[in-house]
Amino acid sequence: MDAKIVLDELWKYSPSPLVPVVLSAYEAKTSVLIQFRLYEEALLVANEGLDIAINNKFLDRVLELWTLLGKTYLLLNNYDKAEECLYYALDLRVPVKRLKRESLVIATYTELAKLYHKIGEYRKSEEYFHKALATGEITNNSRRHVEALHEYEKTLIMWNRPKDAVLHLSLADKLCDESKFIRKREEVLFDLSNAYLQFDMKMHIKILERKHQIQLILKQEEVEGGVTMRVGDPPEGG
Repeated sequence: MDAKIVLDELWKYSPSPLVPVVLSAYEAKTSVLIQFRLYEEALLVANEGLDIAINNKFLDRVLELWTLLGKTYLLLNNYDKAEECLYYALDLRVPVKRLKRESLVIATYTELAKLYHKIGEYRKSEEYFHKALATGEITNNSRRHVEALHEYEKTLIMWNRPKDAVLHLSLADKLCDESKFIRKREEVLFDLSNAYLQFDMKMHIKILERKHQIQLILKQEEVEGGVTMRVGDPPEGG
């Protein structure tokens, strides 16, 4: 809610002359609107940002905004439009190969994997999850790698493969620990404990204890001065 209030306030002022700053604001606002399930407004903001990115040839931003559009259409269950937007993002990447941050495509692959799961094309879904994870390993972008691992885990649970889910969640937990993504780690440990619950009660209890320790750290941080960037998730676009 605080993020949305700040972005709404910023939107009242004249746009910055620095295009990257403007595009960062469009991406941030689109992401916040998605979180608030204001999907139609998110589509409008993303399309406005996309026009600016295309006109100024900011290819990284074009890919991110196409991916956000695809994500929004997927949440609206408009699978054809979602697929179209996500493939626009990939088409931009493959022939041009001028992205400054190859890790951006992790999110595109992940959204395609979620799309194909939703429409029952499970082999394709797993294929794109594997592409997302492989890119995460190559680019060393922990935040995006963790998100891909977490989404894959949720899908593996739905496919009744809890042991496979544990393998990927354990890696996500390790990456969160190394990168100090404490709040995200709490989410990962919650899902990890639930996955173990299906076949290993001893590990289920052990992971719950680890999660409790993380909660104590978060509570202590809040007492000492509020949730900081070190505690929260890293910013978008990294």
